[in-house]
Amino acid sequence: MIMDEVGLDLTRHRPHALDDLADSTFDLAITLSPEADAYVREMTKTMAVDLENWNIADPSLIQGSRDQIIDAYRDARDELTKKIKARFE
Repeated sequence: MIMDEVGLDLTRHRPHALDDLADSTFDLAITLSPEADAYVREMTKTMAVDLENWNIADPSLIQGSRDQIIDAYRDARDELTKKIKARFE
């Protein structure tokens, strides 16, 4: 629903655990939390990979009304959109 608002259909998307990426090669890893950042830094310590942490507030931790929770997810989506555009455009 939240991503549909901006024209993205994620119905076929399946998330991957960080462990699923351990044998992969990549040039850049962007993490969204301090915990993920620490894990990825350890996972890639012998690799030539650029690391960035964007530390986005986790909307799943929000408590409140349905509207407040949905707004938290929208805020996270919009913050990620801004960061992606700034980083890759």
